[in-house]
Amino acid sequence: MKKERITLNKLLYNNRFILFFSIILSFLIWLVVAIEFSPEVERVVESVPVKIDLSNSVKTFNLQIFGEQDFTVDITVVGKRYAVSSSALSADDFSVTAKTNYVDSAGKQTLQLEVVPKLKSADYEITNVSEEYIEVYFDIFKEGEFTLVPEIEYPEKAVPDGYFKDKEVLSAKTVTVSGPATEINKIKQVSAIVKVDKTLTATKTFKAEIVPTGEFGSTLRYLTINSGNDDISITIPVYKLAELPVTVSFKNIPAFYLTQPLEFTCTPTNGSFAINEDTLGEIEKLNIGMIDFSELKAGINNFIFSADDISDAK
Repeated sequence: MKKERITLNKLLYNNRFILFFSIILSFLIWLVVAIEFSPEVERVVESVPVKIDLSNSVKTFNLQIFGEQDFTVDITVVGKRYAVSSSALSADDFSVTAKTNYVDSAGKQTLQLEVVPKLKSADYEITNVSEEYIEVYFDIFKEGEFTLVPEIEYPEKAVPDGYFKDKEVLSAKTVTVSGPATEINKIKQVSAIVKVDKTLTATKTFKAEIVPTGEFGSTLRYLTINSGNDDISITIPVYKLAELPVTVSFKNIPAFYLTQPLEFTCTPTNGSFAINEDTLGEIEKLNIGMIDFSELKAGINNFIFSADDISDAK
């Protein structure tokens, strides 16, 4: 069978070929026009991250950055529409660097920003940057231990009549404060602050806000308490007031006296006590102390118990 020879003349009279060729040619013409004759447009690329380049001079002086470190800028570019569209250009296509070459001392430093495209062949022009400089705080790291001072703000009637508030108890006596040496050296007091907003009728524990302050109560910056891990709390003991008869207990009692207890009297026979309200109903007499039977002598024995040694009440 003889094969049919396809010539250019025949292709030009083939409707399908002409349709396909026209589509391809139209696309190529559109592409050339879009690339070569596309108008230039302006676009703002937002939230481009700033990298702080720590130079050797900063490291030599043992300086660190404190406070804000995550800076961003908005970059305005002008170029062909296809080159600066959101699908072609993003924040990742820029390099924004803050230079620290001239940082050689503690304090707030102004750093100049250098903005360049990551690709040297970028087909657009950077016309504006929202920020030309950033301010960064540098200092030497320091850590110190400080005694906590409780500061509690009570309502006008913190404890109602018939109740007793004992001395507040801190969960820790000291805290470790770390941060820039300049600020650490200014610390005059570290306060554990609690605000009580209601009347108390029982013992309650509050999470304290730890606030280091300088001279005359000045505010300090960039400080971290206990590496940010441990919460400090203040417990405010509150007890119910009650009048109760008092008694004593004995130890090392001979078997004979187990069935025939010794006679004794307590003076005074009753006392005013502050007791946890939850256990008050279980107490008929309050034990004010213990007597060792081996210490007793013939006749009348007198023992004195300190109120501060009573463990079950105040």
